[in-house]
Amino acid sequence: MAVRIGRRHAILVARESGPPAQYMFHVAHELGHIVLGHLANTTAIIDADPADPANDPQELVDDDEENAADEFAEELLTGNAHFRVDRGLGGTQGNANELARIAMATGKKLGIDPGHVVLCFADATGDWALAMSAIKHIPDQEEKPSHLVNEVLWSQIQSTEDAESLAFLQAVAPT
Repeated sequence: MAVRIGRRHAILVARESGPPAQYMFHVAHELGHIVLGHLANTTAIIDADPADPANDPQELVDDDEENAADEFAEELLTGNAHFRVDRGLGGTQGNANELARIAMATGKKLGIDPGHVVLCFADATGDWALAMSAIKHIPDQEEKPSHLVNEVLWSQIQSTEDAESLAFLQAVAPT
């Protein structure tokens, strides 16, 4: 979710599930809503995960703002708003180890997180099972993305915030 309180904005991620690359795409997508001015006439935009079985696909919004936020996130993470990966990626034939190896090499060459390369492959091909299997073969980052995001949050918090709000933030956004 992206929220606006006065002239300030915040991004709230309800949970950290899935691979780190997926978490970072969600954060970049919400940042897109903020940067693109989608909160100018509202105080919050709440995005639901279409892959979550708890969400009714009929109730999910897929509009111009959502597409623009996706493109913003893609460009932020890859340098190209229309970055795509398909089955031609290094000739992978459907093996998770091979896809992970190729994604790591491609990510290193292009300066893109290899997990994101795998997620782009899944998005383009619809082969989420292969992608989720491949992403398990990519070594974890030194720091969890949520930790890095929370560090940014805490660098922006002013000590004049009220104690109750600070206690809540410390509980939901530890560093």
